[in-house]
Amino acid sequence: MEREKFRLALTSVAQTAIIQMQDLLGGGKESRMNTPGRTEGNWQWRLPPSSDLTEIAARLADMTVRYDRAR
Repeated sequence: MEREKFRLALTSVAQTAIIQMQDLLGGGKESRMNTPGRTEGNWQWRLPPSSDLTEIAARLADMTVRYDRAR
């Protein structure tokens, strides 16, 4: 499902495609930044400093080239 969302965003005719870091990391509901209707606890998510992004960066670079978004 996540890869399908990435593909849909990257194959769009829009000039800019945005994919949330939480989705790239494969985070579930617990990594949401904002919960509509909730007055507290929103906008609290932060990328853990110890995160190894090597694999994610390679995957994102591959998708960027595959869907012709590399300029």
